[in-house]
Amino acid sequence: MVDDQGLRHEDNTTMCTMVHNYFSNLFASEALEIDEEVLNAVKRKVTPNMNQGLLNPFSYEEVKHALFSIGDLKALGPDGLHAIFYKRFQHMQAMIWYRKYYRQ
Repeated sequence: MVDDQGLRHEDNTTMCTMVHNYFSNLFASEALEIDEEVLNAVKRKVTPNMNQGLLNPFSYEEVKHALFSIGDLKALGPDGLHAIFYKRFQHMQAMIWYRKYYRQ
């Protein structure tokens, strides 16, 4: 595989990194400048009150509701665990969640 500088690479780790970086950059967007005219033409959908509600800390009950609305074998995350794991061990997850977000 040839990189941007024209160097040839054959080791698996470097090639995996190159592919990852290529697709990360491919699907990334960059705004060169903000066009105020375009922004002013867009109608606001989120009111200041709605925005404040979105910025408020989430509660344990909200997290629990969201978790139990997911199918047991759905949402395989980057940790490799399905939703059923978190449902089964919710009591332990609650302690971790509380310590992480409220006891800093």
